[in-house]
Amino acid sequence: MTAVPDHWRGPLLLLGLWWTAITIFFHRDAAHMLSIWWSSSTYNHIMIIPPLIAWLVAQRAALIAALRPVPWWPGAGLVATAGLVWMAGAATDIALLRHSGTVLMLLAAVAAALGPILVRALAFPLGYALFLIPFGDEVVPHFQHGTAQMCMLLLKLAGIPASLDGLFITAPSGQFVVAEACSGVMFLVAMAAFATLAAHLCFRSWKRRLVFVGAALATTVIANGLRAFGTILIAENLGHEYARGADHLVYGWVFFACVLVAVMLVARRWFDRPADDAAIDIGGLNSTPRFVAGKVAIAAVVLGVLAMVLISGSAAAGGARAIADRVIETR
Repeated sequence: MTAVPDHWRGPLLLLGLWWTAITIFFHRDAAHMLSIWWSSSTYNHIMIIPPLIAWLVAQRAALIAALRPVPWWPGAGLVATAGLVWMAGAATDIALLRHSGTVLMLLAAVAAALGPILVRALAFPLGYALFLIPFGDEVVPHFQHGTAQMCMLLLKLAGIPASLDGLFITAPSGQFVVAEACSGVMFLVAMAAFATLAAHLCFRSWKRRLVFVGAALATTVIANGLRAFGTILIAENLGHEYARGADHLVYGWVFFACVLVAVMLVARRWFDRPADDAAIDIGGLNSTPRFVAGKVAIAAVVLGVLAMVLISGSAAAGGARAIADRVIETR
């Protein structure tokens, strides 16, 4: 194992202190995220993201060893701004904001302890860490309705008479419901994480990366609609019991793997990043472009303003509810 360079020991110790303090103060939200990763099938894939981040950092270790990390005081301001996001979540009782604030504080601590040069060198692993935040449940109802509409279109094209009432599809063989598990959000979130990693590893062109991620997500949505339609089609021809068994097998084990393989096989011909390409280009990292610092400052201000608006709105709503309760009690 390669020894840690002397000029890295102090900043790494400082980073460890930052992370320890944040984890201790916000342990409930950290534990809540862990429980979600473990217990929710929508977020089970997040369990492999920390090892992936460690692997991405290890890829860059030899290249960044010669760089000199320097504690950066504006990074403490970024930590404080991320703390405002957490406060907004606590004030509004929105778990997504609390989780986002906790993760953002851990990421901002890297800037505070190691400095902007190392943040640029570790830009992708740090950005990829945002997938640690459990998000996606918020759009499940929309995807349920979208899947139901797609099923109706495919049933019409197949010549199968059917009617739609909300999330309930009535066909000749019986009634079907597009449940939360059928929305496709579980695989869409996992595909977003996979496609982002694959785009980084397989492409150098940002245009190709964006097209690949967009195509992968669109393919997942369409494939999920086809899967739901296929379940109804099987029920029409072979019965509901067989359809339920086939749907469980395909949806749980085969479906996502087949979509992943298909996406990669189709995109393979456009890969433009050599397998032996360096993880990062460290040339020019010793100077921080002004526009980068400006963007960081703007992002910090926007996040801070958004957090304060949410906190103020929550406080106002809480005050209004308290006044209303007093009026009711008086009456």
